[in-house]
Amino acid sequence: MSNRTCNQPECESPSIALEMCTKHYQRFKKTGTAKKPKPRLCSVQGCDRKHRGRGYCRLHLERIKRSGSPNIQKPSKKYCSVEGCPLPFYGKGYCNKHWQQSRNGLPPSAERDQNKLYSPVNCLSCGAKHDGASGLMEFCTRSCYYRWYRAEDKNSVASKSCVDCGEVFDLLARSPSGRRTKTSSIRCVECRAEPWGGWCMTADEVASRDGWVCAIGGEKIDPANRFPHPDSGTVDHIIPRSRGGKDVPDNVQLACFRHNRWKSDKMPAELADLQVP
Repeated sequence: MSNRTCNQPECESPSIALEMCTKHYQRFKKTGTAKKPKPRLCSVQGCDRKHRGRGYCRLHLERIKRSGSPNIQKPSKKYCSVEGCPLPFYGKGYCNKHWQQSRNGLPPSAERDQNKLYSPVNCLSCGAKHDGASGLMEFCTRSCYYRWYRAEDKNSVASKSCVDCGEVFDLLARSPSGRRTKTSSIRCVECRAEPWGGWCMTADEVASRDGWVCAIGGEKIDPANRFPHPDSGTVDHIIPRSRGGKDVPDNVQLACFRHNRWKSDKMPAELADLQVP
């Protein structure tokens, strides 16, 4: 190998041809010069960023993809159109607070006019008095608004009848931790606290009574199969508890997990027209 070095400045690599090293010789064959070409810059005037594609840098290329022009910047965040309000845009040009004011027929303003509020008013959900500070006017909190909005009977938002004992329990009662009862609850606190979730009989007790036969499909159930095996024995309510069925021995039957899941909350009259899979 030759002891001569590359003739390019500041390069000490051994030369292989034309007194140039491998790197500079390959560059010379491709471009006609051994010097490193200057980086291609963005074609936008005044931009010294490196070229990315289509003659533009990454920033201006993204602007072209988004808006069609390299000079149009990303639109800034919208804010409430009420003068003096620093809150972000929510709907119809207003923030959440002023949008609720306009929705309730009040003129939106930066300073809330207490003389034009329904003050004080009773919350439609819990009945507590409030001055509209939540922005919902007719509700003290947003949770009360959702509770009232999702209730089927608007006149009994705060109470519900237990499907087990029939007693009316308060949905607005707070637990020791401060939480209220869920609107989806169908049983009172006492019935929910019973063993096995309030079930009158376990699956083994119902199976011993019914002879280990599925009441829906009619097949024999193997006692060795345990939940969640599809053929394991489970307790099925003839009249579903979600539709008013009681948790009493006369209303429970043995069903395999597969057929129990297929039945779901169907009533006996609804099952008469269906074919068991």
